Amino acid sequence: MAPNEPTKNRPLPPHLRPGAIDEQLAEAVRKGEFDDLPGKGQPLQGLNDDPLWWVKDKLKREQASFLPPALELRRDVEAALTEIRSARSEMRAREILVEINEKIRKTNATITSGPPSNLVTFDVESTIERWRSGEL
Repeated sequence: MAPNEPTKNRPLPPHLRPGAIDEQLAEAVRKGEFDDLPGKGQPLQGLNDDPLWWVKDKLKREQASFLPPALELRRDVEAALTEIRSARSEMRAREILVEINEKIRKTNATITSGPPSNLVTFDVESTIERWRSGEL
């Protein structure tokens, strides 16, 4: 048979014949290949909820986020302020401020999509003064 001839008379390979996938699944079940999957024997969560529940669950498990840069920056600033409040030394508080200020400058200079960032950098000395007095 020539390479370009129709294949209607050619038999299908075993893995493509009708029912082959069902047979492979049944064999995997018999071998116990699905026995240790998370949630075995429980109903699937979220089937009647948001159609993207599984995407959100995966993002949560992977600790990933897909926020626009300005919103992600706001989250990072809040986390930095929390970290500064619990910093054990002035040096560490200053390091955190320098890092978040650099992030603010970079985001403000490069943001091209999503909501704009209206955050300004922290005045390191006045923020440290507030940290020292416990007002931060």
